[in-house]
Parts: sequence; structure tokens; C-alpha cells
Amino acid sequence: MKSVLQKYYSSLILCLVIVFTLPLNSFAQQKVDTIKSIDSEEMTHSVKRATILSASFPGFGQFYNKKYWKMPIVYGAMATTIYFAVDNHRQYRRYLDAFYIRDDDDPNTVDEFEGIYTEASQLIELQDYFRKYRDFNIILTSFVYALQIIDAHVDAHLFYYNVDDDLSLQWQPTTIRSPYYNSFGLSVKLNFK
Repeated sequence: MKSVLQKYYSSLILCLVIVFTLPLNSFAQQKVDTIKSIDSEEMTHSVKRATILSASFPGFGQFYNKKYWKMPIVYGAMATTIYFAVDNHRQYRRYLDAFYIRDDDDPNTVDEFEGIYTEASQLIELQDYFRKYRDFNIILTSFVYALQIIDAHVDAHLFYYNVDDDLSLQWQPTTIRSPYYNSFGLSVKLNFK
């Protein structure tokens, strides 16, 4: 008797699983087919191309995505960080050369900081200061470079994103009913049409 009931319940569960999963599978297949048809027919904007262009030439990914206003920001940020990296490196080399000139004991060399910095440790501190900020600006340049690649990649993904005036947000008071208590709350609805 137990085996008959077990077979009955197992077959009933199997039938319920099949009945409930068939519509989901067909719905999912319909969605995938729809997405494939939209991709192949309408969407010709390439995320890969935007990312490669932006990685090859900073700002070209933004140009490809038709976000022309971002190009001056990219070039301005890259130029600023590169300028400060080069300037800090130049200052670092200046104080390093002054340290070597002071240390060489050659009477023919001219120390431009003679009388200004009396100890060699002051020149070493200035070298460390400018080296630290040179390295910081190099890291910052790398960060700006990576950020503009990520920006071009994300913009390429959102190229066909629909931004209409049909977006709406509605909020209203609501009552939450329960067998034990009634409560008041706030209902928020965001409509994408």
C-alpha cells in the first residue's frame, strides 16, 4: 500500500513540476528570440568597439558613443595629471642634481642652492617630496585613463537605453491589513512606459 501511495505522490509531483515549468520555458524562449531579433536587426552599436577605441586613444570611445561633451573633460583630466607628473619629475631631478653637485667636491660646478639650503638632508627631503607627488600623479593619470575606458564601456551598453518623459514616480498612503493588526504605510510606484 505504501509503495502505491509513494508512486502516486511522486508521479503527481512530477506532473506538477512539468505543468508549471513548461510555460516558463516557452516564455523564456520567446524572450530570448525577441532579444536576438532586436540585437541582429536594430542594434549595431558595438560595446567592444567603444571599449577598444577608448583604450587605444583616450576620448575616442566617448566620440564613438556620441558623448562629445565628455571628450574635453577626458583630455583636460589627462593633460592636467600628465602636466603635474612631468613638472614634479623635473623638480625631483633638479634637487637630485643639486644633491650630486654638492656631494662631488668639484670647485668648477655651481650649486644653485648654495646659501639657500645649507644641509644635504634638506635637498633629500625636497627630492622625496617631489618624487612622492610625481608618483601620485602617475597613479592619478592611470586612474583617469581607466575611468574613461569604463565610462565608454558603460555608455556603449546604455546607448539604446530609452530615456523618455514617460517615466513617473507615484507615492501614496496605503493601509496594510492583517488578521491581527492594521497598519499604515507608504506605497511607492515607479512606472517605466
